[in-house]
Amino acid sequence: FPVTIEARGKSIQFIRQHGAEPFIKQFIPNLFAAGNRGKNKAEINLLISRYTNFSPDALVGYYEAMMDRKDRTDLLKKSGIWFQFIIGAEDPAVSPAHALEQSALTEKASIHYLETVGHMGMIEAPEEITGILVKFLQTIEIENQ
Repeated sequence: FPVTIEARGKSIQFIRQHGAEPFIKQFIPNLFAAGNRGKNKAEINLLISRYTNFSPDALVGYYEAMMDRKDRTDLLKKSGIWFQFIIGAEDPAVSPAHALEQSALTEKASIHYLETVGHMGMIEAPEEITGILVKFLQTIEIENQ
């Protein structure tokens, strides 16, 4: 996906020019839906404080590895196992359209589209995410009996 590769390339340039801390400080809040940033301010600040000590080289290596990874969507098509998709409508890291495209590749998908969530649904909507995961696990457990 060229747009993703291009965005990751820009992130690498930013990290090399400005360092890890400024990158983390602007990156982490943007993983949350705009309407959730205020109510999740403490969690956002905790994540920022936890990750600002990353070395620029480690972050660049992370982005380069993501850019170079192989396409594994064939696993969705061929595995025959259940997949759980929890899609945040405001996710800047995984476009909802792309997530929906991927979910269509498998015959066994449980798909939940959350309107007010970004990439950090486990923090933005923890009770809802927990309920979705519990129901998913119960469903596949019943099917496998």
